[in-house]
Amino acid sequence: MDKSWKQFERRIAKAVSGQRRGASTSDGFGNGKSDIIMPLDTWSIECKLLSRPSFSTLLEATRQSERNCEGTQTPIAIVKRKRDLDDDSLVVMRLKTWLEWYGPDGDAE
Repeated sequence: MDKSWKQFERRIAKAVSGQRRGASTSDGFGNGKSDIIMPLDTWSIECKLLSRPSFSTLLEATRQSERNCEGTQTPIAIVKRKRDLDDDSLVVMRLKTWLEWYGPDGDAE
């Protein structure tokens, strides 16, 4: 049986119409890739299933998503506490990144 975090990644991939990347999330040069492959390359998604999410784990997940971001992808982390409902997962983005994408001077339409 799959680990619970793999199951979570699969459910999130299905929810966003993407595909779970699987174990190969590195390009061999220390550069990672997002957890979910998106058909239109819209988001760079980092999924985390944690027992006790803290601010530091949320921040690290968002930074990991930013590092793995390619092209015009929007970096987000989707974080869920173990035993909670998937619908209660948090979609997290740093303010700096949000302002760059969606703030008054952001490029996003």
